[in-house]
Amino acid sequence: MNYENIYVADFETTTSEPTSVWLWGLNRLDGDHYEHGDSINQFIDYFIKLRKDIRIYFHNLKFDGSFIVSYLLNNGFIYSENEEPNTFDTLITDMNLWYQITIRAEYPTQKRQKKLFKIKIFDSLKIIPLKIADMPKTFGLPLEKLEMKYDEKKSGTKANEKDLEYQFNDVEILRLSLKFMFDRGIDRMTMSSAAMADLIAEVGEGRFKKLFPVISTNEIFRTDIKGLCDEELRELCADKKLRLAYRGGWTYLKKGLENQILKNITVYDVNSLYPFIMHERVLPYGAPIINQSMDDIENFPLKIIFFSCSFELKEDYLPTIQIKNNLLFNGRDYLESSNQEVVYLSLTNVDFDLFLKHYNVYDIYIEQVYHFRGIKGLFNDYIDKWNEVKERNEKNPGMRFIAKRMNNGVYGKFATNPVRRKREPQLHNGILKFKTLDGEYEPTYYLPVGIFVTSYAREYTIQYAQSHYDDFVYADTDSLHLKNKYDDIPLHQTRLGAFKIEKEFDRARYIRAKRYIGEKNNELIITCAGLPSSCYDQVTFDNFVIGTQYTGKLLQKQVVGGVILEETTFNLQ
Repeated sequence: MNYENIYVADFETTTSEPTSVWLWGLNRLDGDHYEHGDSINQFIDYFIKLRKDIRIYFHNLKFDGSFIVSYLLNNGFIYSENEEPNTFDTLITDMNLWYQITIRAEYPTQKRQKKLFKIKIFDSLKIIPLKIADMPKTFGLPLEKLEMKYDEKKSGTKANEKDLEYQFNDVEILRLSLKFMFDRGIDRMTMSSAAMADLIAEVGEGRFKKLFPVISTNEIFRTDIKGLCDEELRELCADKKLRLAYRGGWTYLKKGLENQILKNITVYDVNSLYPFIMHERVLPYGAPIINQSMDDIENFPLKIIFFSCSFELKEDYLPTIQIKNNLLFNGRDYLESSNQEVVYLSLTNVDFDLFLKHYNVYDIYIEQVYHFRGIKGLFNDYIDKWNEVKERNEKNPGMRFIAKRMNNGVYGKFATNPVRRKREPQLHNGILKFKTLDGEYEPTYYLPVGIFVTSYAREYTIQYAQSHYDDFVYADTDSLHLKNKYDDIPLHQTRLGAFKIEKEFDRARYIRAKRYIGEKNNELIITCAGLPSSCYDQVTFDNFVIGTQYTGKLLQKQVVGGVILEETTFNLQ
């Protein structure tokens, strides 16, 4: 890879409306060309004058990219995917995730022709999901992030020596971290796509396609995706049906323990839960057999079951079922009862067996069953390779970071949604707004692997929670919070699937899922979804209760010129 055509960059921007770039810095990935300036038009002109295809990385493109797109729309560039000069397009999802900006320009050649070139801008946060401040420790860099008082930077600000030192330092930290990744072949748009590319290379592309074909069905649903041929429609409908069985980790606070002060809590974490499942469980492959029967089929040991029923949780059992997209139920809650309603569920045979164990189930009607072939060990070479890298590099946190991400990132890629909905940026009264475009269908990977990996993972966590029911407090995907320590929980610091004691609390309070506080030797350990770490200095054990408000949370707001960070209040609920 030619590092001369790859750059890292950073903007410093004013903090009030209208906003602007008052300092930019960039460097080539090879570290041989640091430049800085004081306006965004200088920045864009710099790259256009290079007259060649290049790649630029910003850390958090959603922020810096807003200034670039706003500038382009204000300066004669047209949003278009056509290969024409003075156009640009973006890859921004309907969830407002920014992946890429592509700018097209041209220059005259000596033969009086015109040559088109592209400036492609990416988000390094998708490759290195860390704050800049955390990168030096992770990658062993002889640097640390400096500090700047952003609230002093107004329109017309001129950079002083400390400002230039601050930005050079940020750019250098990002450059060295990204180069560390690229030197080791991690150079895709996202970390998960790099992991999947490595897995396909490990399995072999031809074998991978045979093992994991695109699944289709004769069952047709309504879709708003236009222009599909018959085969694409059958594939999309199969994905839509199977996706009903795809769920994330089991995150649950035991009923009755909300907002209580609990003593002597031990937190157990599973080592590499998802890689462990991929290594040790029978996983699906091939085209399914689809019927209405729960009877086993030889060589097809795995099932995804679509059925209706009513249910009640058994006494002293933990709930395992959520029902989403149903007005009768809160989709976040794990249910104790269907309230005598007959409901529709989509479960793997792993989830189904757990369901029957934990609930009294009535009025079962099997609508459809997808039967899959299964195999154990298909991913073992890949998992073993990266696990060995992690263990071999105990004193190299950068390589351990890569190994962990490569092992943990691949399972979710199997569950990539084949429907892509992009957003087109537009200017309204000088402010960026976004129009969601028609969805597009693009076959991706093999969803059943993602479905069964997460299903087995839930079963693994739940079985340990249930076997320690009396002392169980809370679980979050791969962790268990218990009131006591137990000899029957397998402990090991590194072995896949074993637990390690991650934390111990002298006392703790749990508000709800992903919102709790623990204290050990008068030191607080805070987990609170939605509350930024910059607000943690306001948190005490006693004020971490429902209704407490913490100030200083910053939210992005689109304004003329780009984005500012607007202060708001976080209300603990």
